[in-house]
Amino acid sequence: MTSEIAPTPFIWSELIPLISTLLGAGIAFCASHFNAKLTKERESKVALETRERERIERIYHLLVQINNELLSDMSQCMNHIHYQQKFGEKVVPELPPAIELEMLVDLYFPELVGSHKKLLSAVHLFTKKMLDFRFQDYSSAAKNKKQHDCGELLVLSAKVEDCVKSFQAKLKELVKV
Repeated sequence: MTSEIAPTPFIWSELIPLISTLLGAGIAFCASHFNAKLTKERESKVALETRERERIERIYHLLVQINNELLSDMSQCMNHIHYQQKFGEKVVPELPPAIELEMLVDLYFPELVGSHKKLLSAVHLFTKKMLDFRFQDYSSAAKNKKQHDCGELLVLSAKVEDCVKSFQAKLKELVKV
């Protein structure tokens, strides 16, 4: 005869605290694991949005910088046309704003390529006209000729400014508040 040892209620009552402790530890581990995972995902998302916002702000800053440089160039050109003043030396930063703008748009914001191309086209036309005027001698030019050439510069600079404002409007659409 074999005798089987049947678990007594006393043995089960000793295992209940152990089982409840292990179950509680398992629940705590799972909760901390999911909390850490959710926190990491949230921090990653915030960091990504922060980097994107910084890039958008940098593009906006570059647009303002390009527009200011254009106005400075236009002023120098008009002084050359009307008063025969020499053009000042221009210090070009290590990475010119137009190149940095192109890099940011191409790498991170393909939806802005159309606005970027329009801006580049307008800047190119303005720069080409300005360089044409820069190498002309206006010392004996008629007043009408000077006014006409300055008017052309104003029209082209207005086109660039419109492109900058349009580009800035597109940037505002990308900003997540």
